[in-house]
Amino acid sequence: MDLMPVKKKSLFRFSSKTKNQISLWSFVVPALLVILIVQLYPLVYSLVVSFMHWSLMDSDFPYGFTFDNFTTVIKNPMFRASCKISIEFMLVTTICETLFGFILAYNLKGQGTFVKVSRTILIIPMTIAPVASGIMWRMFLDGNNGMLNKLLHIVGIQGPNWLGDPNYALIGAMIVDIWLWTSFAMIIFVASLNSIATELYEAAWVDGATKMSIVKNIVIPLVMPATILILIFRVIDTFFVFDQIYTLTYGGPGTSTQVAALYIYNQGLKYFNISQAAAASWLTMFFAMVIAVLLLKLKTKVEKSIY
Repeated sequence: MDLMPVKKKSLFRFSSKTKNQISLWSFVVPALLVILIVQLYPLVYSLVVSFMHWSLMDSDFPYGFTFDNFTTVIKNPMFRASCKISIEFMLVTTICETLFGFILAYNLKGQGTFVKVSRTILIIPMTIAPVASGIMWRMFLDGNNGMLNKLLHIVGIQGPNWLGDPNYALIGAMIVDIWLWTSFAMIIFVASLNSIATELYEAAWVDGATKMSIVKNIVIPLVMPATILILIFRVIDTFFVFDQIYTLTYGGPGTSTQVAALYIYNQGLKYFNISQAAAASWLTMFFAMVIAVLLLKLKTKVEKSIY
């Protein structure tokens, strides 16, 4: 009588769910390690440096322990002025980008060929590197030979020196940022608008609602979570704007466009006050984190009220 061979049970047999989890973590863990090395270590190191004395004019290494860096930075009128400029830049650009993005998305929602082509064209500014767009707009906004002032001259308007006048330099930088990132808001709004059921529009039309009332009572409440998401991204990004300001005005004329990120750059890499630059960067990051947390709580509250 033949005996059937007995299969030996493996000590490391996993269920399919466990195998999937192992496979997932095998991809996630290397990425997490890279993030820890590339991002977490510099953050921790800068936090340590912010509580020490370190100026490259005096020493090659940080030394001592002090809280004076934060108090010195906060009392510095240049830092307060740069934060004020950053807040002005953040408020104006974020509001305009969100508003213009919604208007574009509402008029370009759907899946038609013309709509798709139009959306693709409007996305192009967002694909251009901020440094390249800054150089391009610096020539476009030039007070003497810039294309914008030439176009204004054709219609009888004397254009200002957009980047050379302290009263207009920040406005010129805002225009560039709005041109760059309005399409970002448009993309998110388009996805949110296309997810709204057409039955809601049809029911509103049957009830005799006007186009404006539909936008006010149906569209805006339903896209509010997307709006807050846009605000979170753009508030943080615009508050730490650096590259396009640097390529446009270098913080000038004078300090009229010296945003917080440019102040930190100057302190660390121009005046070599490494510890004060680290303290200033942590203060600005804390401010941005507070705003982000408040907006996230608002987003959660809005989503609960809708769903």
